[in-house]
Amino acid sequence: MIRKIKKIISYILLPVILIGKLHNNRILDLWNFIIIKFHTYRILSLFLNFGKNSLICTDFTTNHPESISIGDNCIINKHVILTCWNSKSHIVNENNVKIIIGDNCNIGEYNHITAVGKIEIGNGVLTGRWVTITDNSHGNNTCIEMENVDPIDREIEFKGAIKIGDRVWIGDKATILPGVRLGSGCVVAANSVVTKSFPENCIIGGVPAKLIKQVI
Repeated sequence: MIRKIKKIISYILLPVILIGKLHNNRILDLWNFIIIKFHTYRILSLFLNFGKNSLICTDFTTNHPESISIGDNCIINKHVILTCWNSKSHIVNENNVKIIIGDNCNIGEYNHITAVGKIEIGNGVLTGRWVTITDNSHGNNTCIEMENVDPIDREIEFKGAIKIGDRVWIGDKATILPGVRLGSGCVVAANSVVTKSFPENCIIGGVPAKLIKQVI
């Protein structure tokens, strides 16, 4: 008898519990959105350009944001690092724009995008977690004089501009190295290291990344 009563009570309370959880999730989502909105508003004026309806999540790290342009409707997720550096190896380009992120991009958590020269990311680009995009390195690794200098103390050198086309999808933990150009519609497999350029609509993967398939 007592078990039956408990069952009846649990069936009655189940919808109430579910509604309560859903309500709490909505409140939590709203609260998180407010925090992100406030964080974005607090730092957006630091950037060269900052598009409409774009958001930057918390735990964001940047250096020289005045050289960074972010388009409309972008999401820069948690723990993203966007850094620009000056270097003797590169003449500052017009308007000192070093990182350009197009419209409708979603930059995944823990991404590290670092530029001395120029990194241009097109519209509608999606990146997974832990993606690295860099146009530079610490010193000239082919120079024997650098052997006796700690990497952290070496001059940052520009190695080649990067251009990523529209609607490119870059998987988790992929690395895009200097001088690479990826055509629109490319897909980069997780854990890939991209050392050379690929045309539009290519599926690439591996270390170093190779052509798997081109969609025509």
